Amino acid sequence: MKRSSFYSFRSIFITFLCACLALLLTACGGAAATNGVGASNPPNLISSTPLPTSQKSSLPQLVTTCPQAGQARAAALIASSQNTHSNTVVYVYNQGAQAQIGWLKRYDIATGRKSTLLQLPDTIIDTAQVSADGQWVLFTSHKENSTPGSTKMQLIRIDGQGLQTLYCGGNGSQIDHVQWSQQSSLLFSEASTSTQASTTYLLTMDKGTVQAELVISASPTDAPQGIQYYPLTWLDATHAYVIYSVNLPAASPQPYGLYILDTAKGAKQTLAQLQHVLDTKGEQWSIDPSRDGSQLFKSEFYFDHCTDSCKSGPAGPSSITVEAATGGTPQTIYNDPLYAVSNLRVVSDKMLLVVLHSARGDGARNGLWKMNSDGSNMTELTPLNKLNGSTITWLNTFTQSPWADISRDGSLYTVMRTQAEQELDFGSLNGGNTTQIAAVNANGNQGTIFVAGWGQV
Repeated sequence: MKRSSFYSFRSIFITFLCACLALLLTACGGAAATNGVGASNPPNLISSTPLPTSQKSSLPQLVTTCPQAGQARAAALIASSQNTHSNTVVYVYNQGAQAQIGWLKRYDIATGRKSTLLQLPDTIIDTAQVSADGQWVLFTSHKENSTPGSTKMQLIRIDGQGLQTLYCGGNGSQIDHVQWSQQSSLLFSEASTSTQASTTYLLTMDKGTVQAELVISASPTDAPQGIQYYPLTWLDATHAYVIYSVNLPAASPQPYGLYILDTAKGAKQTLAQLQHVLDTKGEQWSIDPSRDGSQLFKSEFYFDHCTDSCKSGPAGPSSITVEAATGGTPQTIYNDPLYAVSNLRVVSDKMLLVVLHSARGDGARNGLWKMNSDGSNMTELTPLNKLNGSTITWLNTFTQSPWADISRDGSLYTVMRTQAEQELDFGSLNGGNTTQIAAVNANGNQGTIFVAGWGQV
């Protein structure tokens, strides 16, 4: 929930997904799953081709141990000399119910070949994302069943070389919501697991410096128990959206708010120094700024709560609005009385990607769609492999960078779906069949997979 949109943050999404798995498996029975090109078996996640030495350019031995507490290490970002600019998808596979092995893998679109970048025993890999040049993968890792404070923030090149550790979490804290700017600055939240006090840090990768950028106490006026503040996505080189969410009982409305953090204002900012954009008293959101950072697209929808767990979930009515990135009067471009627009992404100045989902009815329109940025020409992209409408669809839950869900040449997309299997697929923005990249059983025994983004090799 980790996101991504407010609904699709993993903390919300995984709870909903796990609640639905049992019913999905029952509905699926023992039928064999097929991918979009007719294969009868899902790709093997464990078996993958080692990266040939001839395709690698050398890197010096880099440090993987933690820097001193409270300090960061400069990143060694040396590009591969073998870059041919082919589309490749990077994804995370945490193998086994208890994450016995954490894997970073890549899938070459042209050849269908999978390669292993990294495998870490007894480790969970999280918040993975790809650099602006498509050459590096940033991720966090922590040992399964380890105590808080053992999270590492690490980098590895897309050819599997150059593993390095930039920062480690403090004792009794959790690193999450890492956002990587195109200028190689990192914003991430580090929250105390005991007091819920959260701090947003700014890490400058070329200098190896880290500072507390936004400090939120656990006082009733700033961040009472249950309220979290964390970065959502960058607007430009110095401005980023920060959201707050209130964790209330499942059947209660979940308030959210959106602010802009200006990193040019320096360290240890407080709430009073943030620019307020908008908030809500119960609706769910999914938001994304336009590519030039001037506009904010927002979907609003509701989350149905009920005793039948698999009928709980996003539902209509929903709407999509657009307004100035700093807030203002919203203009409605789309309404849907029955379906929630549970994920929204800006593909270009002319195209949006949206996920439709309804906990009511047969869910016949559940899936990934595209539309013009004025709300017209709604077109379904994932009409195949529906399971009586109960397919759960979502986009990248780690980041909302331009290459999180869309290929570097702007022609392809990735999408996550769950029915009998949790699967990662890709398809063409022109429509047509999707192709399965990887899959695991939806019961969670084989582990979980998440897309990190599109790179180039």
